[in-house]
Amino acid sequence: MSGNLYAAIPAVIARLRATLLDQAVEVDSTAIDPLKIIDSYAILAGQPSLLPYAPGVYVTLDATDAESPSANGQTIIEQRRLIVSVCVPHIPAAGSMSTESIAGAYAYGALQALKGFRPANGHGPMKYLGAGLPVFYKSGAAEFPLYFDCQQTII
Repeated sequence: MSGNLYAAIPAVIARLRATLLDQAVEVDSTAIDPLKIIDSYAILAGQPSLLPYAPGVYVTLDATDAESPSANGQTIIEQRRLIVSVCVPHIPAAGSMSTESIAGAYAYGALQALKGFRPANGHGPMKYLGAGLPVFYKSGAAEFPLYFDCQQTII
């Protein structure tokens, strides 16, 4: 038997890489750095700062819900929640080049790349659930999470 409960993660990363890498991003007609695609959240573990990876995007898992609609319990349907986080340098200024406006431009690109995307066999389309609260780090980085839901059928 073969399978992968986490097949959606590399598929989402590949989709982001194919659609966002080297894509020109502008905020109020001003070009900003292209987004770095971080291949694994594990790369960031233990790092003292996210700044070397910013502007960047990475994918992590959130909690899931599962149900077994078949009478014998053999089929499982899981609501797989994924967090797509955009990390940018924190610019403590208001206006068009603020941290939020820059993160918002990158987040919009990620949302456009992923809405309706089917990450792997047995997965339904990704549905955008909304944005989480931003996190501002002392190191000078800010993280903006986007939440997606994707149904996975496990047989």
